[in-house]
Amino acid sequence: MKTRSSSVLVLLAVLGAALASPLGAAPAPSTRALAYPVGSVERDGILVARPGDSASRVEAYLGSPDQKLSGDTWVYRRFQCQPELENAEECTTLIISFSHLRVSVLQRVNESAVQVLAAQLTTPAAKRQLVAGK
Repeated sequence: MKTRSSSVLVLLAVLGAALASPLGAAPAPSTRALAYPVGSVERDGILVARPGDSASRVEAYLGSPDQKLSGDTWVYRRFQCQPELENAEECTTLIISFSHLRVSVLQRVNESAVQVLAAQLTTPAAKRQLVAGK
């Protein structure tokens, strides 16, 4: 009987520890890559970037990017947006992607997303897993 009750106590202790530990918890917000599409960028009430704008127009209004992940992907850090937007305080980086020297995509991201994108852009296409469907 003593063996059984001590086994039950050990089992309860293990289960309690397992339930108390955050094994299944989501990662902290600062470690998840977050990205939100942006339709356009305004500064002081002036439209400074939107899809279709030239790279030279973007640079004239926003200045040189803080980082270029590639010739077609520019990073602007410390980008301020409306505080009511989702994760506004965390997603303070603007990524602008170009196609044929024209803005194709604007995204508001956090630093984890910048790192993910940088890794994707530096990985040779042959090493990436490509999935196609009908």
